[in-house]
Amino acid sequence: METSSITSTDNISDMRIIEQIGVQIGVPFPELNLDELETYPDRPKRGYFFSESGNIVTLWLNNTCFSEGRLLGDLQEIETLIIRFNDIRDFVFLNRLHKLKILSISAPYLTDFSFLKELKGLTSLYLSFNNLTDVSFLKELKGLTSLDLSGNKLTDFSFLKELKGLTSLDLSGNNLTDVSFLKELKGLTSLDLSGNKLTDFSFLKELKGLTSRYLSGNKLTDFSFLKELKGLTSLDLSRNKLKDVSFLKELKGLTFLDLSRNNLTDVSFLKELKGLTSLDLSFNNLKDVSFLKELKGLTSLDLSFNNLKDVSFLKELKGLTALYLSFYNLTDVSFLKELKGLTFLDLSFYNLTDVSFLKELKGLTALCLNFNKLTDVSFLKELKGLTFLYLSGNNLTDVSFLKELKGLTSLYLSGNKLTDVSFLKELKGLTALDLSGNNLTDFSFLKELKGLTALDLSGNKLTSLAIILSLLNLRHLLLEKTTVSDLPKSYVVQLANIEDIRSFYRQKAKKKDKLYEAKVLFVGEPKAGKTSLMKRLVDDTYRIDPSREEDSTLGINVYMNWLFDFEYTAEGKKSFKAHLWDFGGQQIQYYIHQFFLTEDALYVLMLDDRKDCPNIDYWFRIIHLLGKDSPVLVVRNRKNIESSTGFDWNLYKNRYGNDLRVLEYEDINLFKEDYRFAGIASQIKKLLTGLKHVGEELPASWIRVREAVIEQQRKNHITMADFKEICKKQEITEEADQLAVCNFLNTLGIILHFRNDTALADTLFVNPQWISKAVYMILSDKDIEKTHGRFEKTLLFDKWSDQYSFEEKNKLLNLMQKKEFDLVYRVEGGKGKADTFIAPLLLSDVAPVEANNWDKKGTLSFQYRYKFMPEGIITRLIVRLNDWIAKNPDKEDLVWKSGIILCKDGCKALVKKDLSKEGLKLIDISVRGNRLPVKDFLALIRGTIDAVHIQSFPRVDVEPLVPCTCPICREIPNPTMFELSRLQDYITANEFHIRCEKPPYPFRNVSIADLLGGIVEHRAYERDLDHYPDDQMNRDMMSKDQVQEILTTLLREGKFHQNQQLSIQMTLPPTPTQQKEKTTWLNSIYWIIGILVGLTGFYTFYTNFIADKPKQAIQLQNEGTTLPPLNPKPPDAAKPRPAAGPAAAKHDMPSTKR
Repeated sequence: METSSITSTDNISDMRIIEQIGVQIGVPFPELNLDELETYPDRPKRGYFFSESGNIVTLWLNNTCFSEGRLLGDLQEIETLIIRFNDIRDFVFLNRLHKLKILSISAPYLTDFSFLKELKGLTSLYLSFNNLTDVSFLKELKGLTSLDLSGNKLTDFSFLKELKGLTSLDLSGNNLTDVSFLKELKGLTSLDLSGNKLTDFSFLKELKGLTSRYLSGNKLTDFSFLKELKGLTSLDLSRNKLKDVSFLKELKGLTFLDLSRNNLTDVSFLKELKGLTSLDLSFNNLKDVSFLKELKGLTSLDLSFNNLKDVSFLKELKGLTALYLSFYNLTDVSFLKELKGLTFLDLSFYNLTDVSFLKELKGLTALCLNFNKLTDVSFLKELKGLTFLYLSGNNLTDVSFLKELKGLTSLYLSGNKLTDVSFLKELKGLTALDLSGNNLTDFSFLKELKGLTALDLSGNKLTSLAIILSLLNLRHLLLEKTTVSDLPKSYVVQLANIEDIRSFYRQKAKKKDKLYEAKVLFVGEPKAGKTSLMKRLVDDTYRIDPSREEDSTLGINVYMNWLFDFEYTAEGKKSFKAHLWDFGGQQIQYYIHQFFLTEDALYVLMLDDRKDCPNIDYWFRIIHLLGKDSPVLVVRNRKNIESSTGFDWNLYKNRYGNDLRVLEYEDINLFKEDYRFAGIASQIKKLLTGLKHVGEELPASWIRVREAVIEQQRKNHITMADFKEICKKQEITEEADQLAVCNFLNTLGIILHFRNDTALADTLFVNPQWISKAVYMILSDKDIEKTHGRFEKTLLFDKWSDQYSFEEKNKLLNLMQKKEFDLVYRVEGGKGKADTFIAPLLLSDVAPVEANNWDKKGTLSFQYRYKFMPEGIITRLIVRLNDWIAKNPDKEDLVWKSGIILCKDGCKALVKKDLSKEGLKLIDISVRGNRLPVKDFLALIRGTIDAVHIQSFPRVDVEPLVPCTCPICREIPNPTMFELSRLQDYITANEFHIRCEKPPYPFRNVSIADLLGGIVEHRAYERDLDHYPDDQMNRDMMSKDQVQEILTTLLREGKFHQNQQLSIQMTLPPTPTQQKEKTTWLNSIYWIIGILVGLTGFYTFYTNFIADKPKQAIQLQNEGTTLPPLNPKPPDAAKPRPAAGPAAAKHDMPSTKR
């Protein structure tokens, strides 16, 4: 496509649109030409082309704050439009672009793209990384030749067989199991099926025209059928479990080949493929690849994470432009200076101290030197062409020379010793910046970097984050282990919600006020005096009538707005507002409590002298679990002064004093005029006003909205429209700001809002009593109890008839089901029968005979052992796994209050609550079936339990236990169970065997790799982090792809250098004998860490074995754009790869390969 400078007046309207776009996004929006485009390591994030006639024909607008999509509708001559991850909410303007041929759009908040069917002229369409579930409308776009649907949630693509003109198709990352229909698309030349669950590709041999195939990350071990496809020029077989690919030598036409993340040990046949220009062999077990020097045509080569001892042969490959050599123990690679053509170079994970030779490689545009031992890299200022630079994990104290590298777009400086980086304000082109782990305090310079889209400030100390108000294009902000003085701590999470933070500062800038408000939560045993104490606080004249017993609280009672004055330091007297929550003490109500016990509150634990406080340990532990560091005041209501029942206060203070921030104790007799009441009231006020958030500055409008919502409690619930009206009255008019306030109140527990549940998203529950009462009516109903928790909808609605409308009943029923309260699940009734609902809390206590007769011999076992198991974990598990509940011969469900038998893919599993021999509660899992499905089934169960932990009990103290695999334990029902943390300790000490002490032959050595390999099969079960790929996992390949991510995170966090928990030393011992063990040692590390991740999930692995404190699971927000990458190399998109679309579009399409 030819371009020209703007010389005519014909393009005046198009230029006006460009100017308006530039004003809104606040960064330059440049005109580009093809020569400039060729220099991009990836396609540009923003820019435009003019045609010779003076009209805009091509436009990139990626990762910006642009929202006025209607402006683009006036670009009548546009042919190529790339609009990915912006703030556009309405795409109807696209129907006005009649000349559009190439469209790339990512808007994950949209679920319906059917409007695209009107764009009949489209030839190339790229819809990757959306949340699509149905794209059958595409069959109407008969002119499509190139289509990308990767990274969606699609399951049926069979309609694609109608698009006979397709030549390029990308269906990667969709969890597909069958795509045999593709054999009908005879015109395909490029096909990507990576990251699916396909087991049969044999139909592909019918597609003789294919030249490019991407088949990574599936389950096959044999791709030998590919040798029949002589026309192949590009092939991706990465992330499989291949050991032998020698058949590839018959594919003489290959120019691009990716064999990474397999278990290859010999690829010497590659020397016969003389036409190769791009080769990826990373993450294998290769020891010698010197034969590659014969492949003189190579321009891109990746040898990272192998066992190579000598790579000096590389100096003979003069044509190399991209070279990746991460994770080696080489100390001298200066010979690389002879490769003058290099533009990309990765030397991360070395022990390099001097890389000054790099200054001779003037053509470098991307350089990675992460995790070396560099102290001075100032010579890099001579590499003026650098756009990507990675310097994380070194010992740098001064990098001020960077201000001379004006072309930098991505810069990674985490884990160094920097104190001042204000000079970075001169790097106006930066889009990604990582400053984590440097203890920086001044970030005011960031306001100058208008183009930033990704920013990592983790591990620093900030006084304010208000600078993000000027970073309009920022899409990702990481704040792990960061303190921000003027921001509520609920906002300072690993992956921050940028829009909410912006809203906070916008509203605060208008007017701010301080919050003098908090909750008091009264908890304890039934009839201990919780309600009486609360009433006495509210009304000083209230007295208990000793002649009658007060009714016990059912559910929760809330008294709002208990007011009192207090002295607030230099500001003098202030009015404090407290909300008093009275929780019912019956054990059946414990489950309900979990949804309302919150942080930043005062807990008053009431005890009764009538009994020896049987559940006091439960209360201390649940407060610690859900209330975190909230203070606790223990009040003992001594109704009978002469009671002989002893209570050892010091015992409990010593036991829990270290866990709970404040632990105070008071005695009182609420039945009498007790002078001690005044002291208790004073103590409550003192503890309330001392809460950390009291006096915190908030936007004044937010405080007023909070007050207005509390006043709505008599309505029980309000609509989102009602809430927005409340916001508008406080001059909060923008929807983004309104949603930010809503999220804030939801975090504080003022409201319950389930924004991701389509049935409940429009409802804000503002009265917890109203919800808890409805729940308690189910749990306490005698009729439902008699049926062991089974009831029909009509019965439940009859129980609720007088107090809830029909619409409210349906909302409540939705609330109680899966993913929200996990209280009940639905069982379809079949023909002519009504659906049944089951509440597991009311199921029979008696296990079925099938559970009692379960033979654990030869099964796959796993356990979770709890120091304290909160109520409801098994309940939640039953609700979430109910689709696989097994039945006995009488068609009865095999489920009871404390366990469940499951059936899936020919496997059966028994999951039950039990006691360890030490008396600790545990969840015992036992699975039987064929080797491959049984491990997947176990992974599903573990993933569900882990999700419950993360979502509901992130601080729960739980120890996973792994069964012994020695010959004795394999044949007995109760094998030795090893603590996962103990195995970790062994790994830390470089010990890879552990002793089993089970008689009759104790002290047998057992391989830790075998222990962990017995649990995880060929892939890690994806559960905690949606954006972590479903990579292959097996013993032979050692899961090195995941290990790379983990090691990078570990090193970035400094864990390899601080000897904190998993402190594996990356430098080997100096003795010759130990040096010989390098390969074995390193492979063991790879394998065991990889298996640990597969076993626990990345989140659980990180929190249990690496992080100092549990971390909140990462949840990507808004869009799927890449974060500052964890991997130490420049982005894979920078590696030479075949064009994503037709040749004619190669300059118009961003690469979709990752």
